Amino acid sequence: VRSVMSGSPVARAGVLPGDVILEIQGERVGDDEQWRTALARIKVGDDVRLVAWRDGETTRVTCRAETFPLERGAEILWDSLGLAVERADSRRGPVLVVGGVREGSRAARIGFRRGLLIFGVDGERVESEEQLYRALIRRMPHGSLLLAVSDGQATYRVPVELE
Repeated sequence: VRSVMSGSPVARAGVLPGDVILEIQGERVGDDEQWRTALARIKVGDDVRLVAWRDGETTRVTCRAETFPLERGAEILWDSLGLAVERADSRRGPVLVVGGVREGSRAARIGFRRGLLIFGVDGERVESEEQLYRALIRRMPHGSLLLAVSDGQATYRVPVELE
């Protein structure tokens, strides 16, 4: 577990950064692919059983799967990438503009700066914060996403790891 979002079902259940998930719903997980496959089977409202390794001991927790609160999208974008965005209109239609970059963040290290335009995520056009947040949430289990970014002169495809 790289991080645990405050207020999330797993945080309330007691999962901690550094825990090693061994099982989900009774299935052993040994790699990211097995983890994503097991997660894909979970529906909102399911009780999710996890077995984790922590400090030399096995820990068991159960939490209830919930719909992801989209209103936390801006917080997640800021925490995971160090980006703040706002909607704007361009010659191509609605776009997202980078409104802020957290110093020392992954986005800052890549070279993001205020005023850059974000047109797409993983090959799909995004025109609103909500679309970006949904794409971000969808990609979090994979640990990365591909942003289509423009400085007004050229468009770049920028692979970004999520922290």
